[in-house]
Amino acid sequence: MHCYLIQLFRYNILEENKVVNRSNSSFFLKALGTVIICFLLSITTSAQSNRQDPEDFGTNIALLFIKTGETVVYQDPYFELLDLGDYLLIPVNRLASQLDLGVSYQRSEDKIVLTNNLTQKQAEIYLEDKIYRIDGQSLVSNQSPLFLARDFYVSIPFLEFFLEADINWDFRFQALTINVKEGLFKDRSTTMGPEKSAPGTSTESPPQKGPPFALSSIRYKFGLEHREEEECPETLDGFFKLRLDGYAGEWAVSAAGIADYDFYDHSLTPDLPLLRAKYHKDDELIIIGNAELDLEKTIGKKELWGVLYMTPDYQDQNKLIAYTDVSGVAATGDQVLLYVNDRLWQTAQPNPDGNYLFANVPLKVNRVNQIRVVIQTADGETSETTQAVAASPRIMKQAGNELLVASGLYKQKELDEWQGAMVGYRQKIALSENTTYNQETTIFVPYNQYPDQGYIGSDTGVAFRLNKNLICTLDWLIGGEVQTDVKTGFESSLLYCLEKGYFEGIISYLPATVTQGVDSRPGQGVTILSEHELTSDLTFNTKGYTTKSTPESHPWTLDGANLMLTKRFGKHSQNSLAGGVGKEWLTRKVQTGTLEADETSATIKYIRREKIVGTKAEAEFVDTAYLLNDNDPYRLQNLNTKSDLTVSIARNFLFGVAFDTENTWREKTYTALSLLGETDAKWSITDDTLLIGNVKLEGSKKTDSSFQIEQFKTGLYLHHFFTPHLNVFAEANRVSELPFYTQDENYLYTTARLGLTYHVPDRTGKFSGQLGYRSPVGSRMVPQWSSVFTYEKELSSAFLLELAFERHYDTLWDEDPEHVIRFSIGRALGFADGKIKPYRYSEEDDTTRIGGKVYLDINGNGQFDADDQPLDGIKILVDGRIAETNQDGEYIFSSLPPGIYRVYFHLPSLPANYTPVTEPQLIRLREQENFFVDFAVTVNGSISGKVFIDANANGRQDGNESPLPWIGVILDEGQQKVFTDSDGSFYFEGVALGAHTVTLDPQSLPTGLTITGYEVKTVFLTEEALDYPGLQFPLIAN
Repeated sequence: MHCYLIQLFRYNILEENKVVNRSNSSFFLKALGTVIICFLLSITTSAQSNRQDPEDFGTNIALLFIKTGETVVYQDPYFELLDLGDYLLIPVNRLASQLDLGVSYQRSEDKIVLTNNLTQKQAEIYLEDKIYRIDGQSLVSNQSPLFLARDFYVSIPFLEFFLEADINWDFRFQALTINVKEGLFKDRSTTMGPEKSAPGTSTESPPQKGPPFALSSIRYKFGLEHREEEECPETLDGFFKLRLDGYAGEWAVSAAGIADYDFYDHSLTPDLPLLRAKYHKDDELIIIGNAELDLEKTIGKKELWGVLYMTPDYQDQNKLIAYTDVSGVAATGDQVLLYVNDRLWQTAQPNPDGNYLFANVPLKVNRVNQIRVVIQTADGETSETTQAVAASPRIMKQAGNELLVASGLYKQKELDEWQGAMVGYRQKIALSENTTYNQETTIFVPYNQYPDQGYIGSDTGVAFRLNKNLICTLDWLIGGEVQTDVKTGFESSLLYCLEKGYFEGIISYLPATVTQGVDSRPGQGVTILSEHELTSDLTFNTKGYTTKSTPESHPWTLDGANLMLTKRFGKHSQNSLAGGVGKEWLTRKVQTGTLEADETSATIKYIRREKIVGTKAEAEFVDTAYLLNDNDPYRLQNLNTKSDLTVSIARNFLFGVAFDTENTWREKTYTALSLLGETDAKWSITDDTLLIGNVKLEGSKKTDSSFQIEQFKTGLYLHHFFTPHLNVFAEANRVSELPFYTQDENYLYTTARLGLTYHVPDRTGKFSGQLGYRSPVGSRMVPQWSSVFTYEKELSSAFLLELAFERHYDTLWDEDPEHVIRFSIGRALGFADGKIKPYRYSEEDDTTRIGGKVYLDINGNGQFDADDQPLDGIKILVDGRIAETNQDGEYIFSSLPPGIYRVYFHLPSLPANYTPVTEPQLIRLREQENFFVDFAVTVNGSISGKVFIDANANGRQDGNESPLPWIGVILDEGQQKVFTDSDGSFYFEGVALGAHTVTLDPQSLPTGLTITGYEVKTVFLTEEALDYPGLQFPLIAN
């Protein structure tokens, strides 16, 4: 490929109404000269155009950037342009796939019509005369338009004026940059669903089976730990950890035990943290031993040691999606298309019995969903059926049945001791297409707190779909202490669904005793909810309620209303701006009389996650007036804010800031402030060096006192990789803080750390060392010097040796260090086919982490769906660390400190056939927070075919039937548009996976010809079939 650096000239539009005062002779002489020059120029350009045979041209590959300002919105490394030596021509119909342009061919006048849908400019390009016109005015140019290989090429000066854009060609890098206005980009939202393959019989041999029972793996670790500290007894402990995994028939069995032995006290402490047998087959799940339980109506989420039975094995309690099945009858050879809310979701072919089925079709909850089934027959006839369905998570799909039974000991996940014993049950069953019954009951004894008391909670309900808009629910609730007081209550709702919103009314009567066993708020009253989608990205929510205590409870009333308006924006509606107001009135009987509270609140929330910026801000203002026995009101006002901002200032520089405040006014006097602020900067100085700066401020203001800084900390952290095997870090902090026991002193001290990590080149060993320093502070007059040295070595047969020496201080004021020596050996053994395979011992560390899934986005919607394909072996990059996805497409970064991060693909290792869909993600991690981000890629294919005159109307092109050039072919309702070549062929490249529609531009069809068969053809590209050739459009005479 040869390209030359050329200079491009802009040409001005001729101005028709310009009057210049000249003498007649001067005017006629210049006019005559102009005519002669234009005549000679026309001869030259005509001769030039006659010599330009399109068959002699070949396109060049260039790197295309389409920008708005300094932001690159789209790039294509394989963009084809035409280099004619003296100038370049650009395929304008290819740009129309990204820019909001209209492209059509008017055959009667042999011209191309372009429309800029942002500025409403209209351009006409006359093919035979090689003339450009914009809004009725001619553009003088010797860079003639050209039709070549189904693409329409135009000059850069013309394109700059028409698009109102700056276009730059960089010869050195073979890069074309087009800088346009932001509003000119096309909405790229995808409306297609994935293709479903027709059912069929498999000819593959059955999978091989192992022995009926086996021990799959053993993991064990043993070691010694010695601790010594002045004025404390010396200790020497030994420990042994054992983990066994295996199976017996269809049961997977796991057990883990720990034993600690004190050599000085001669005491043994055993523990059995894990004992589990698990059966998981044919949609059934049985666990005996350690399990996780979720009975949301009664006891909630708990860890269980006992017996758990579930069918199906996964029961999603998601409140955002409802599902249904769509089935029917069609003839063999028909094509069945399913549209959900006017979006093509799936296609299917009938089975040999003439039946089709779309399973687990997702519906919008609290909405009327339009389900349209289109059946296209082989002879071109089409029939449609449409059904409107109100959806709610309380209504199961027909024949749905969920069951969960559990019994055993329970506790919260973060606790060490079991809290009590329980037995629970939940069932949800679809009695018909429009009726669902649900029942959940739990009896539990919290013997740690109340050993003599047992509680029951039960919710029995039924949901009816009355018509296409109305859903009614009735729930009978039971709760209380089993031996002394059990009461009943009820809750009923009526939901009226619309296509763009809903209204819901809820009536409830729940004595406080019932809520001892059922997770709900006590009281009796009415709640009215509504939601309306004012536009596709603007939602309005309202809530009103009036409640009071039940007769047996202490008297109180609570009334209120809330309004919320939410605006969503961004490529995948990931950004939002919401604002709301609320009003609440409370009355309660107290010992001294009647307490009344009148509360007014206002909230605003803003979330933005883009390529170069990530931010979240929310503020809430609450104004409360308290009255006791109708005395003068006492006013309390609170303003709470939370905000964080992370900005990618450059490719190698991140800056972030976060502020949390709590402000209080009493009787309109500012009395209290709590402030937490943090600023971070992260700079990749080189590919091997990372510099991080941090400033943290924490302070408060109490009544009748000035603002006090409770902690002010500045820090600097430097991390450098000398080689892939050796890296070092250095950290220094200056801290000023108030001790917890007094406000009169101020601790000011310095901390520093210096460390290194070295990996043996063959990755069989690791050494790490760290030295720490903390300066004298308060009553401690000597510095604290700490150190940690660890050594890991993989020995033969996968034994892992770990040795650690530590010197540390437990608290800030300790003068005497504690010395620790720890030694351990661990190993894991795997068993299969009578062979033993040793591997490295491991234990999962549940700390702050970033994780997610990498997947092939089959339907191109930027979200992981059930039919998308997880990808293994894809590398994700965070601050120089790389994680590789497993066979489930999952990656994870563990042991991450709080701070700001950029998460994205490791592009150098991304396979060439994958194109990222998800942009880089900017994240702020807080203490004890996990963040999960999915990343999508796609692969691009092609669609090609022919347009011809079908003289004998047999639906295929015979040898004597003429192809049709200059027919406009439209992909996905205008996402791409090309024109047929001289042989009637067309070709779309760079087409993503999923469903696509192809049709012809009716304005480009010759008079008297029409399409036979389907006017709109649906094509599905899959990873196995990326290219779809041979799509034919036969035309016949009217």
